[in-house]
Amino acid sequence: MLIKFNCPCSGPFITTQIVANQLIKAMGKCELSKGIVACEEIDEAIKKIERVLILEENNNNISNTLEVRFSQRAYPLIEMLKKAKRKNEYIMWHEI
Repeated sequence: MLIKFNCPCSGPFITTQIVANQLIKAMGKCELSKGIVACEEIDEAIKKIERVLILEENNNNISNTLEVRFSQRAYPLIEMLKKAKRKNEYIMWHEI
């Protein structure tokens, strides 16, 4: 299954359900199949994702494999959150 993230001021991005669940939980949300981040919640969502990124960076078990890291997967969402904050917008996601 795929999840599509939308924002009125940014292009959408699509990811798998597994990756979307990681991103959504990292923001502190529990609505996995559809949900919204209101403009007022964006700063806190970014802070929560950044905490996960710091934990990943501090993890001594990171190897030089070809595995895609959480930081790479989170990048489009972080950029979307930043644009939404600047434009006083929201972000929504839903299954497609």
